[in-house]
Amino acid sequence: MALAAGNANYELALLMVAQSGGIIAANAAMQTPMLSVFHRFFASGWCTSLLLHPWLLPKHWTYSIPIALIYTVIIYRQARIAHHFFVHQVWLEEQGQHLSAQYREARDAAEVALAEKNRFLSTAAHDLRQPVHAMGLLTEAIAVRNQDAALVAPLSDLRLSLQSVQLMFNSLLDLSKIESGQVAVRPEPLMLRPLFNELEIQFLAEARSRGLRLRLHMPPPSAAVLADAALLRQSLSNLVHNALRYTPKGGVLIGARRRQGHWRIEVWDTGLGVALEDRTRIYQPFYRPQHAWHINREGHGLGLAVVARCVDLMGAQHGLQSRLGAGSCFWLQLSAAAPA
Repeated sequence: MALAAGNANYELALLMVAQSGGIIAANAAMQTPMLSVFHRFFASGWCTSLLLHPWLLPKHWTYSIPIALIYTVIIYRQARIAHHFFVHQVWLEEQGQHLSAQYREARDAAEVALAEKNRFLSTAAHDLRQPVHAMGLLTEAIAVRNQDAALVAPLSDLRLSLQSVQLMFNSLLDLSKIESGQVAVRPEPLMLRPLFNELEIQFLAEARSRGLRLRLHMPPPSAAVLADAALLRQSLSNLVHNALRYTPKGGVLIGARRRQGHWRIEVWDTGLGVALEDRTRIYQPFYRPQHAWHINREGHGLGLAVVARCVDLMGAQHGLQSRLGAGSCFWLQLSAAAPA
């Protein structure tokens, strides 16, 4: 531009000014991360070219310089904004790395704590169950020998409290055993009818004591699934017990239906159902929906957590069909198997 000053015609001079502005704009984006570099480049390039306008455009510099100054302000402002954005992105990246490191440390600490908890509970399982079992036996012995009518109600409350504690211990120890990886999964063909008969024997008395109907829709005699016997029994027992506990009136239905190459075992109840926002959280340990506390205070939020872990170990599927105020249907879906 300096060599052409005073010698170039108007069109060429205008083209050179526009080209200089384009070069400045193109390089500004790459130099704004280091604002000092941009300042030197901008001052030596564009600001120097402003001084040549009276010689390049002798008849029009009074118009071109104000326009160039406006362009200068715009480019400089954009450079400041771009620099601020770059600095903010770097800060966010550093914060992200810091939070990621904190997360990894917290995760590792939680995994160590969980492993220690599971190891302790697995080691002390017998010692923890023994005093609770002894208290249950003593309570039953006292109830049998009791001759005082005034002690009937307190003994009944004590019996229920001990049953709740025993259920919590069993669920907690079972969950810890599963999470510690001490459960060996042994899939085998299991007939469904005998399993349903076991559930009827196990829960019929409890259903009647609660004033509920327990109905079973028996599968065909040849119906069989491929599953671990202990894990499947535990899963279904927890589901039926959970359904009876949270059904104030009506009843519970246990059934099975064929789904292509699978058998889907369903446990229906006429309880209040599960709200949409609670359907994923109910499988977390110690979580209970708010309305569950008003129906039954015996639970500790471990039954469904054990079900979810058992089903995952077997490689099966589980789910829930429910609508708040209209009952629930918890289901397990397992691969069909040829009868053993």
